[in-house]
Parts: sequence; C-alpha cells; structure tokens
Amino acid sequence: MEQNKLTILTPLIGNLVELRILDLSENSLSSLPRTIGNLSSLRDLRADKNQISSLPPSAKDLLELRSLSITSNQLKNLPEDIVQLTRLQRLCLSENSLLSLPV
Repeated sequence: MEQNKLTILTPLIGNLVELRILDLSENSLSSLPRTIGNLSSLRDLRADKNQISSLPPSAKDLLELRSLSITSNQLKNLPEDIVQLTRLQRLCLSENSLLSLPV
C-alpha cells in the first residue's frame, strides 16, 4: 500500500492476522488504527513519510515485530510499553519530532 494517497487505514486491517509485512510508506496517514495490534504475525511494519503523530497503545501487542520503521513523520513520543516488543531488531525513527524516549 506504499506510495498512495491514503489518509485513513481501515480498522478492518486488524482482521489480517496472518499478515507478516505491512508497508504503508509514502501516504498521508495521520494515525494507525488501534486494531493494528491484532496483527499477531506481523514482523515488519513500515510507515515512513506519513504524518503520524503517535502510535496506538495496541502497538505493544505486536509481539512478533522484528522491524519498525516510522521515519519522516510527526512523532513526538513513543508509548512507554514499546519496550515490550522484545523481538524488535530494527527501529528507525529519524526525521520526527521526538522529545523523549521510553526509559
């Protein structure tokens, strides 16, 4: 779904529980639906070059996630419980407006 003009991602995306890679880069998304946390098999989430200002709390439920790339957005902070993503190997957050990181 990369390089489109999406402004909203349907909550029904959460029904794709076997999805392993989701590339939402280069759209006009301002947020991700809370149902994103239902994607229990997701290993790679890319949402670069959007207008995302925060991650939904349900992102902590992406326990199989290995790679998370949200560069060139409007993130100001990350949810504290992002540290629960213990399988995460790659985290790309450049070109945001981060004020702090979880401790």
